[in-house]
Amino acid sequence: MVDNIEPYVHPAVAVVDAIGGIGLAAEQSVPSQELLIVDTGIGCKIGVPVASPLEVVQALLETRDDGAMVYADLFDGPLRIYAPEENFVEPPDDAPPGDPKKVAQAYTMIQLNAMSTPSEPGQVALQPYLRIANHSCAPNCEIQIRGGVWELWSLREIQAAEEMTITYIQDEQFLAGSVAERRSFLQRRWGWCCMCVRCVQEAKKTQDLAHAKAKTVRKR
Repeated sequence: MVDNIEPYVHPAVAVVDAIGGIGLAAEQSVPSQELLIVDTGIGCKIGVPVASPLEVVQALLETRDDGAMVYADLFDGPLRIYAPEENFVEPPDDAPPGDPKKVAQAYTMIQLNAMSTPSEPGQVALQPYLRIANHSCAPNCEIQIRGGVWELWSLREIQAAEEMTITYIQDEQFLAGSVAERRSFLQRRWGWCCMCVRCVQEAKKTQDLAHAKAKTVRKR
C-alpha cells in the first residue's frame, strides 16, 4: 500500500525562486524549534520512510482515472526540477515503461533531490516539498524522521524572507571540516560550488591568510 498522507506545510513556508532553481523561504518570522513541514516519501509504504528507486519512479508516473498524473506539479508545475533536458540522467535497464522524457526526468529527480538513510542503503526518499530545501553548511533547519514520515524543524528563529536551508552533508565531522573539503564533496556529488554564507566567509578568511603569508615570505 502506497502512502496517502497529505503533506503538512506551515503557513509561513513559501516556495520561492533561488539560485539555480527554487527553494523554501519564510513569508513571516518563525521561532526556533517550530515544525515547518511533514512529508512522506513518494512511493513509500505507510510507516516506511524510504523505497527503491524503481518504486519511486513507478509512483511518480502514476495516473488517475482521468489520465492526469498524480504528481504532475513535479514535472511541469511550480515544484518541478530545473535541470535542463540535456542533463537528464539515463534511466536504468529495469526502468518502468512510459514517456521516455518523463521517465528520465523522474530518475533525474531522484539523483538531484532524493534523500536516504544510513540504515537503508540503496533506498531513497523523494518528498514533494522537502526535496525543494536547499543546502547550507550552516543550516537554519534540520530534518527528522518520525513514524516513517519526514519532518522539517527550525533550528533557530528564521526571519521573514530568509531562506530555509538544510545540510546535504550527513557526516557531522565532515561538515565541521574545511571549506575546501566541503566544497569539493558538494561539487563531486551535485555539480555546484557551495556559496552559502559560511563557505563564503571561510573561503575569504583562508584567502586572506594565504595573502598575508605570501606577503611575509616576500618580505624575507
